[in-house]
Amino acid sequence: MAAGSKKRRRRNPATRLTDDLIVEILSRLPRLPQTLAGFFYTTTSCERFPESARHFTNVTGRGAPLIRPSLSFLPGYADIEILVSCNGLLLCRSLTAAGAVRYVVCNPATEELAALPESSQAGKICNARLGFDPAVSPHFHVFEFVETDVEPGDYVSIDGLEIYSSKTGEWAFRDSGWGGDSWRDTSMLLISVFLNGFLHVFESEHQDVLVYWWLTRRGKRGGGYPYHG
Repeated sequence: MAAGSKKRRRRNPATRLTDDLIVEILSRLPRLPQTLAGFFYTTTSCERFPESARHFTNVTGRGAPLIRPSLSFLPGYADIEILVSCNGLLLCRSLTAAGAVRYVVCNPATEELAALPESSQAGKICNARLGFDPAVSPHFHVFEFVETDVEPGDYVSIDGLEIYSSKTGEWAFRDSGWGGDSWRDTSMLLISVFLNGFLHVFESEHQDVLVYWWLTRRGKRGGGYPYHG
């Protein structure tokens, strides 16, 4: 071959794929990426605070995991309790020396964090949930239940929600609007899912799904309703 001749170009193998073959390949792919469920586990010990601790099992065999489950990048991390997670963010809670409740929302992958201002219920420990949907908005919301004790035990009246918006940086109260159907055993509010701007909380005793919303793009300023499933 002459020195001045051009090298033979390599063909891109992808150009040989037919449309039918591409459709077949895509149909075999999972719709959603694999979750990390099963890689995290919890241990409990009454000799430490908090009693429950999260751990991460590294199955890659390539050294330390990318995520530090101790959340040691958080100030005062030894006294922080992980409450819930939502789409990659964690809602954590701690008590100040004065006994006030403080919340921190963090991304353990990037070690970014946001310390929330105190709500109107800073003097008591409340049920709290996290809402975050990066496909809709880069902002998150924290839902804190506003409860009134009605009798000895766990039964309370859920009067509404204190809702924090990372966009405004403020808490806002929203009435539940339930009237006489607001009695719940809050110890049974175990499972929550934030989907399409709605917070769904499952209350196991009455098999109820409690639904709350907080998205101005829907033209709604907050509220909720119980749905008996």
